[in-house]
Amino acid sequence: MSNTRRKDKKGRVLKEGEYQRPNGSYEYKWRDNRGTRRSVYAETLEKLREKELDV
Repeated sequence: MSNTRRKDKKGRVLKEGEYQRPNGSYEYKWRDNRGTRRSVYAETLEKLREKELDV
C-alpha cells in the first residue's frame, strides 16, 4: 500500500472515509453497527467534519 495521502482539489489531506465529489462537494462514508452503509454530504470540508462529529 502506498504512503501517499488523498487530497482534495485545494491540496488539503482527506481523512479516511472522506471524499471530494466531482461537483466539488464532499462526502463522508461509513458503516453503522448493523453494517449498513451510510453517508453525509456537505458543500465544504469544514461543514463535513462538523457533521462527522454528530455521527
